[in-house]
Amino acid sequence: MRATQKNKSTRFVYLTLPGSIAKLVRVVRHIKRHCSPTTPLLGFENESMTSRQLHYLLPVTKALKVLWGNNVRFHHLRHSGAHRLMHQGLLLAFDRDDSPFCVGDATQAMLTKQACQERFHFWLEGRDFSHMNDGLLFDVIAEQLGHSHYATTRWSYLHGIEWLPPLFLINERGFEHNELRYLLGIKPESKDVFRFLNTLTSKNQDTGTHSTLRLSGVELTPYLLK
Repeated sequence: MRATQKNKSTRFVYLTLPGSIAKLVRVVRHIKRHCSPTTPLLGFENESMTSRQLHYLLPVTKALKVLWGNNVRFHHLRHSGAHRLMHQGLLLAFDRDDSPFCVGDATQAMLTKQACQERFHFWLEGRDFSHMNDGLLFDVIAEQLGHSHYATTRWSYLHGIEWLPPLFLINERGFEHNELRYLLGIKPESKDVFRFLNTLTSKNQDTGTHSTLRLSGVELTPYLLK
């Protein structure tokens, strides 16, 4: 997709969309199949910015406010898109088969290994990420967002670093019984830890004979929050 930047220059932005959204784009493209390639996908040629904001941006903004409150702005979608793009790039760099981020099912579908490879196909061109100059990853991401320098992406769009730790945490680890007692606030002499183990859905572990239980952070967290 060719995008026009604030300085009137153009760049190509490469997208990978979920099937449900891609269907809508295909419908719009079919409607405009006889139009000039320069015709906007949404809207009309020479349409004023006021008209675009009234008929396209405002309805979406109203829907966002209903879902997430009055402080939400249409521009926040761009920031969210920047985060997702960075997630996809880092998952490729870490060679992850699954996503460690706690997001909804629809978003998780965008963070599978296949989806991440498709998202960066314009750069990978069928090659494995390990064959690329990984030092260019952040520059590639910044360029897709229309930023001349990655510093703009980092400071203005990737707010904070609290979203990074899941990438560096071991997804599954072994917990000794005494560790579970400490984490769950169970007294050393209490047998409640074994009652807790019996409530877990993992049926393939013999909790009575093994001193170590393998659990992921996702599995353990709900019990810590109770």
